[in-house]
Amino acid sequence: MSEQIIRYVSAREIPGSNPGRPAGNIAVIIDDLGERHFLSAANYRSQEHEMIRALGPWKEVRFLTPLEIHPADFRILNPEQRMLADEQIREELDRLAKSLGIGS
Repeated sequence: MSEQIIRYVSAREIPGSNPGRPAGNIAVIIDDLGERHFLSAANYRSQEHEMIRALGPWKEVRFLTPLEIHPADFRILNPEQRMLADEQIREELDRLAKSLGIGS
């Protein structure tokens, strides 16, 4: 099974990035063949993650930095937190970014 890496990158590193808009990419998946797959929040959420973990076809996942994630995309990625207000989501993403040493 290939090593799986998750890292955060700026929006300019993800073609078609358009946070908060339908079909705006928030992630790029690099598979074990080196091919890139660009995903919106809905596309990422709908992936069969358990099967992916079992088969290990993803070598790397690159996400927008937490400060660039739009609250609408956050709600799609985390439906259990969809009731949070935009400001609460931004505060949570800011905390995450600080813990990762990214941005503000």
